[in-house]
Amino acid sequence: MNTQPRPRWLQQLGSLGIPTLLLLAFLLYFPKGGIKAFGIPLSWGTILLGVFAGIAACNLAYYKTLSQKHLIAFLYTLPFPLLAACSILAFGNGNLGFTISLFYCFFLAPLAFILLFEPTLKRLPLETLFRFIDYGVLFVAAYGILLFFYKHYVGEFFTIPYLTVNAGDVGMLELKHIDRGTVFKLISTYNNGNVYGVSILMLLPLFHTRNTWWKRWIVKTSLILTLSRTVWIGLLLHELIRLLWGRISVSKLLKILGITAAGLGAVAILLPLMGKDISFLFDPNFGGRLNQILLLLEEGIYLFPHKQFSVIAEIVYVSILDTFGVLGLLTFLAALIMPLWVALYHRDTTRPYPRYKKDILLGLALYLIVSGSDSASLYIPVMLFYWFGVAVLLRDEKTAHG
Repeated sequence: MNTQPRPRWLQQLGSLGIPTLLLLAFLLYFPKGGIKAFGIPLSWGTILLGVFAGIAACNLAYYKTLSQKHLIAFLYTLPFPLLAACSILAFGNGNLGFTISLFYCFFLAPLAFILLFEPTLKRLPLETLFRFIDYGVLFVAAYGILLFFYKHYVGEFFTIPYLTVNAGDVGMLELKHIDRGTVFKLISTYNNGNVYGVSILMLLPLFHTRNTWWKRWIVKTSLILTLSRTVWIGLLLHELIRLLWGRISVSKLLKILGITAAGLGAVAILLPLMGKDISFLFDPNFGGRLNQILLLLEEGIYLFPHKQFSVIAEIVYVSILDTFGVLGLLTFLAALIMPLWVALYHRDTTRPYPRYKKDILLGLALYLIVSGSDSASLYIPVMLFYWFGVAVLLRDEKTAHG
């Protein structure tokens, strides 16, 4: 009989459990793997999340264990999808796929992560979970860089149907608004540069703290190669916030100058490859986004929803205001921000706030900031990462290493 202890990596796999590993694999590593049903993309991760949420709901109903803190946080997220449902019933929808995604991202996802998965997340060893997230971020970054140069030199994307790309999108990746003239954005397994960029930005602070410099630069290089001004702004903010965190010193100021110089150098190299010049960075229309604001001002600002829902456009706050009115924007902001306030209000003030929670909070804050340019909120897995971060912030600190 073999009495040898199991390898450490196998013990870590076992401590996370098969459901967690499957979700991790198909939300972080391969978020676009799946099929299309009636033209609507269905990823394996979103399907599994729905299945596991149903199982968790049955367990919650049977054991009747409900955390008051988590319930309050979830209740703050409810008014927005309820208002959106009333608006869509009254004025209709112009895109069934985006309508389904709206309720998946702003009702089912917070319900699952904040409420239904709370008993499971409370038992998971976070150090092990974070380690597999580290592996995932490094994997998608390295794969994305390889795919970027593969596309540039070979002329086509390498894809694995049902895994790295939706089976219905095979041969159609070039049509996903990723063309930057003579080069294509880095898309990794996310099939879109902005979706990849804003997703990884949320995880970047946690990854940065836990990993060595060369791993950090692989991930940051992948973010630069998204060729997205929104992602560049988010990455620059991350670097500046980290340097300004704590006491200001001459060395920190020199690092800021070094980062700025390195960023300008990278941009100077990338702009000619994209067939652009410096005006690309200072485009007053910012890729057509200014038109969203001008159209809103032209049509007028309403207090209540007043028009058909079609999509949440790049500037999410303007788009929500345009479709759902001032009341819609207020409920939307409450859904995103108030759960963070609940987590901070109910923290254990007798001990220092954990570093990992500071990192997660910074990642979510970065997302809320870059959403003023491009939120990609209706595209999987962006909001799933957001609600996961919220759920970890709500987790009791005494169980952080349990």
